[in-house]
Amino acid sequence: MKRLSGWNARLMWLSLVLTVWPSTLSLAHESTKSDSSRAVPRRRIIAHRSTGEEVAAFPGMLVYLPIHGAFLALEYGVSAIWEDRIFDRYKAWLTTTDGRAGVRPLANSTSGAGIRFFHRDMMLKGDARLLARWGGWPRQDYLFTLSWPDGRLVPGSLTFAGQYRNRPKELFYGIGPNVLKSSANDFLQEDILVQFIYRQRSSRVVAVGVDANYHSVDIRSGQNPALPNTDSLFTEKTLTGLANRGDFAEGAVFLRVQFLDHPGYPTRGNLSFFRLGYNRSVDDDAFSNLRLTAISEQFLELFYDRVVSLRLGTDWTVPVGDSGVPFYGLASIGGEELLRGFPRGRFRDRGVVFATATYKFPIWRVLNGFIFYETGRPFHHPRDFSFRDWKDSLGGGLRVWDQNGPVFEVLVARSSEQLRLIFNFNTGF
Repeated sequence: MKRLSGWNARLMWLSLVLTVWPSTLSLAHESTKSDSSRAVPRRRIIAHRSTGEEVAAFPGMLVYLPIHGAFLALEYGVSAIWEDRIFDRYKAWLTTTDGRAGVRPLANSTSGAGIRFFHRDMMLKGDARLLARWGGWPRQDYLFTLSWPDGRLVPGSLTFAGQYRNRPKELFYGIGPNVLKSSANDFLQEDILVQFIYRQRSSRVVAVGVDANYHSVDIRSGQNPALPNTDSLFTEKTLTGLANRGDFAEGAVFLRVQFLDHPGYPTRGNLSFFRLGYNRSVDDDAFSNLRLTAISEQFLELFYDRVVSLRLGTDWTVPVGDSGVPFYGLASIGGEELLRGFPRGRFRDRGVVFATATYKFPIWRVLNGFIFYETGRPFHHPRDFSFRDWKDSLGGGLRVWDQNGPVFEVLVARSSEQLRLIFNFNTGF
């Protein structure tokens, strides 16, 4: 056989190496994998527990069952809100095809249920709103409001609003910071309000406006059979405004300053509101007064949407000359916004001062939690200001929100007198 040349020999040996070497590496890898699989023992799978283990685990299972159910319900709720976009479907179902008209339900634990009807570009490019709310347990409030155009959506326009409100079981405890809860009595308050508001946005953050309104108030015997009537315990001489129907014409100016990063869910900035009004009694000058309201809330983001806010405010009704302030027109704390651990109108006087500290934290995309502390006190005169006898409440809750603000809120508020559960379903979205 003829001897191969040097280059032919080199090519033959190279092809032999390329053919044999990968096969050798593959065999070595299989051998290593087989050895490693034998080196790691399999976990023993327990098919079932013994009877004793089941009995021992049963109390723990009972404790965990409601927690598991709550998390399961939360999981389905989150999926419906985010994945199935239930809010968008619900909103579309209650709105006409062109998006101009629609209806939204309302629900509140203290003011009852109701509906809000809206119609955009109804006349002269104005947005009309009709709100009806009824049956607030246990007070059974009734509220009907018609406004056009909606000044909240059309800055720089004149808004007309007409309102009828009936509160047949309104509570009165007395005047001052030390009135007892056991002194509660009730009265019926019927209000008719005709209002014109002009808003003008002077810049992106500042809005000013003028409020002119006519307000009629009628006080009669309450309809709560478990409580004495206010007019059976007091007279016009001992309680201003009890026996007379009040008719008032008011003119006011207001200023709103808003430095917020996200108006629906602010994490940084400030929101302040100031209002000064002169409320003149129409029939006579017996109840004429000045009304001053000032509220400022500062938001501070700590980290990752953890927000601390501090809200300070005061509300004063000051009689003009020898006039008196009717008891239903006094400043008050307690209810849904101020000192939520107390019922509405729990403390009344010519003025109130209050403060609220809130810590908000995110739980999920559209769900956040919050805890709060509130304190406040009524005063008869600014010179009576002191830090004694302040009332406080604390609590926490959950809030579902969108870009326009809260959609649903449920909270628990605790005061020295009671524990209150409050929920509010707001359909501003």
